[in-house]
Amino acid sequence: MLETALVYYLLAWLLALDSWIIFAIAFVIVHTLNWIFNSTFWAIIIFTFPWLRNPGEKATCDFLNDMAVRLRKSESIVGMAMYGSVTRKVWHDRSDLDMRIVRKPGLKYWLPANLIMLRERIIATMAIQPMDMFLADGVKFLGLLRADEPPVFMILRDEALSKAYPGFEAIDEIHSLCE
Repeated sequence: MLETALVYYLLAWLLALDSWIIFAIAFVIVHTLNWIFNSTFWAIIIFTFPWLRNPGEKATCDFLNDMAVRLRKSESIVGMAMYGSVTRKVWHDRSDLDMRIVRKPGLKYWLPANLIMLRERIIATMAIQPMDMFLADGVKFLGLLRADEPPVFMILRDEALSKAYPGFEAIDEIHSLCE
């Protein structure tokens, strides 16, 4: 709602239109930008068209390993976890990747982490990799996920995450999606 208000005031300053028209335009702009930045095109497409497939196990494992390397370089990212069909060991050629990225707390890390998420969504789109990815502010968000899907961490460098998942260790590389 804050974003809509900001766009509304910017448009009201720029355009001489009725306020309800400006609000409608602001709402459409913010909704469209939110969809672009918070969705992964191929995850939507692969579930819409039953004959489409993900790029396959090797390409997906390579994608995940490359993503982990990129995210490990960021000071703002403290966790990278996979969920869904990968952790239930039922990944197949129509599966998407269910990813949760955990950032360091604090406003200082908010913008860099969100820019990293945008970059990763763009890379996933270019790689034709269906991915459901969310940015988490901490462990509490991860606790809302299914209990039968224990995370597979590729990055685990936060004390709160380690305490929430005792005995879990981050893997350096994923070689198979259903090991």
